Amino acid sequence: MKLEVIKTYILIILVGMSLLLTFNIWSYKPNSGLMYDKQGHYVNENDYYIEGKEQTKRDVVVPNEIIFHHLQKNYAFKDPKNSEKLYKNMHDWTLYDFKIRDLQNVPNEKYQIELRFPTAMPMGVINSLFHFNDNIDTGAIGSFKRMFITFNPEKLVLRFHFLSLDGRKEATAVVNDATKFEYLWETISNLKGMQELISVGPEKSAIYFPRNPVSMEQHTFSVNATNPKKLVNALFNDPSLVKRNMSNEKLAYYTDGTRQMKISQDRRIMWFTNPSQTEIHRMTAYELLDKSIENINEHRGWTGKYYLDSLDTADNNISYLLHYDAYPVISAIGLTTIEQRWRNQELYQYSRPLFSINNSLLSEPVKLPSGEEIRNYVKKNYHIDNVTDLRIGYRLKFQKEDTAADILLLEPAWFIKYNGNWNKIDLMPHHDGIPEAT
Repeated sequence: MKLEVIKTYILIILVGMSLLLTFNIWSYKPNSGLMYDKQGHYVNENDYYIEGKEQTKRDVVVPNEIIFHHLQKNYAFKDPKNSEKLYKNMHDWTLYDFKIRDLQNVPNEKYQIELRFPTAMPMGVINSLFHFNDNIDTGAIGSFKRMFITFNPEKLVLRFHFLSLDGRKEATAVVNDATKFEYLWETISNLKGMQELISVGPEKSAIYFPRNPVSMEQHTFSVNATNPKKLVNALFNDPSLVKRNMSNEKLAYYTDGTRQMKISQDRRIMWFTNPSQTEIHRMTAYELLDKSIENINEHRGWTGKYYLDSLDTADNNISYLLHYDAYPVISAIGLTTIEQRWRNQELYQYSRPLFSINNSLLSEPVKLPSGEEIRNYVKKNYHIDNVTDLRIGYRLKFQKEDTAADILLLEPAWFIKYNGNWNKIDLMPHHDGIPEAT
């Protein structure tokens, strides 16, 4: 009898241990604070992440213009943050009846909305940007840079048009939602919060910008600096082999004998090169975009609102431009651009800023010249055929205080993209070497 009791107790203990072990297995969560480097060694995330965020295609593929064509005139939101809000809303709309067909004519309705992207993108990306009711095949259309939304008031239907870059095809889909229709119809009919646009260039490739003077704010910020050692952990196969040297030009060099990372403390920029990858196997636009976002996500490299700016499959080159308050932030020396070049499916070159915008210290109002003034100036001083963009944004510059603390200025200005490069337009004379903002 006693033996049976002992066996019962042993059985109970074994069952209990089994239940406890099962619970521990199901409830186990690995330590998310640890990551593997490329040699399989653990690296703590605090030594790997550069204090940015992860992003998706929806986050970085954003139109640089949303134009409301209203009875032969053109308008845009006065506050570009409203354009971002509208576009973000569209992400959750369901699109039906996807079709690809020959393009007969570019949409030219009395009321229509045009979305322009800064660079040509693979048509396949629309699967990530919008929600379709069914699987779609976009292979026959290549890439696009413009899309239109037209209205069917009788059926309360919105039609999306994605125009192929070569002008031969268009992909279309519809939104069968009366609420969404009324929302956009009210926006384009009432023009609440809108400003009129004017243009330069031929009608088919017209560049639009505000007609009247624009009031903005000049901002002063403190900044967060990025620790280069975190990028060493992120970009080198075995960080323990990396040596650091300083040049006479105050450049810091990190190398493992093959790969090299160069850092300028003065310019606050990092340049990385992996010379072992030299063969150019041309990637598709979708592969390049996908690989680049994934790579930057690995070290949480999105340290601000960076939007896709250029994508060149001929050289596997891709870049993203910093934005603040939905305006582009321009720097002639690369302080606002993340750029990558790929070889043989591996990262070949990578350049990026080593800082992020922190706390606002001061803001003051600035009034920019009207678009009419800018248009007259551009026509007199530039060859219009070489102008590919004209817009309002911020010029980024650093200012050193007596305390040696880094102070960053965002100065509102007009910019022109001429022969592929952004230039600040100065209508006023310079004082002490600093262009006036007005």
